[in-house]
Amino acid sequence: RGNPFAQLFSPQNVAKLKAHPTTGPLFQDAAFANTVENAATNPAALQLMQNDPRFMQCLQVLLMGSPEMQRAQQEQADEQKRKEDAEVRATPKGYGSWAPSAKEPEPEEEEELTAEQ
Repeated sequence: RGNPFAQLFSPQNVAKLKAHPTTGPLFQDAAFANTVENAATNPAALQLMQNDPRFMQCLQVLLMGSPEMQRAQQEQADEQKRKEDAEVRATPKGYGSWAPSAKEPEPEEEEELTAEQ
């Protein structure tokens, strides 16, 4: 079956971590960088790192994206929901797609013609 962390900490993913704005600065610590790079081949290194908040931050970025990315995605989803809700509220109930325009004036009542005219 293999080590699942071997794929997670592949050279491509470690390169992504180094380039990521949240995790990139963590790799300035050479010991941390070496441990992360060895995580793919050395499961014992993972046991040492699981209490390290920097490592947990790297895991979060690899598994779910950064907290900033998640927040931006949530804000985008919330904005889309607000737009959809506004469209639903803008359509009068019971009219469907043929709803009359809100700007359309009401027709004026015509005076009745009498026989005297």
